[in-house]
Amino acid sequence: GGFYEKLWELTSLDPSSSQQLTVVDFGCGTGILTAKLRKMCSKVVAIDASPSMIEAVEDKIRGGEWDNVQTFAAVLGDLSTANESISQHVEGLYGTVDLIVASSVMSFIPEEDMEATMEVIGRLLKPNKGIFCHSDWPKSEETDPDAMTVEKAAKIYDLGGLTLESVQIITMDMGGTEHFEVFFGVAEKSS
Repeated sequence: GGFYEKLWELTSLDPSSSQQLTVVDFGCGTGILTAKLRKMCSKVVAIDASPSMIEAVEDKIRGGEWDNVQTFAAVLGDLSTANESISQHVEGLYGTVDLIVASSVMSFIPEEDMEATMEVIGRLLKPNKGIFCHSDWPKSEETDPDAMTVEKAAKIYDLGGLTLESVQIITMDMGGTEHFEVFFGVAEKSS
């Protein structure tokens, strides 16, 4: 299965009761995951640093029943560069988010922005139960030094006041003979 299926399998969240879930799709891209999440969750906040990606999601919103999706073009680690209404909106979500998903995003965040990014992620999540889920490339002989490791993930979680819940290397089946390894991390907000 894909990231979406693994999400429910590896977290304590129950999608059948997730009608009341508030989810942030961090690094939402063109909204592929957002499209799935919005059907299961009461509110989805799609955030991407690229305005053109957010435009793509907004086109989908205009074209369909996406009234439970909010979009923000913003760099989470530097909300001060976002316009005031975006930073106020994001800050208004502090402590209300059940789940933050980041599919193939964390490895692309520059090291100098990681702490600030994780602080915002930690602030967004509900105390004692908010969950952060991400997929990245696992470290192997072929991958670059930025690939994800358990140690790196644990350090990243720590920056946001999160506790490592589980880490798995999952083989994703891309149909036919194509499959690749994915690092799947789950962390929980500890307090």
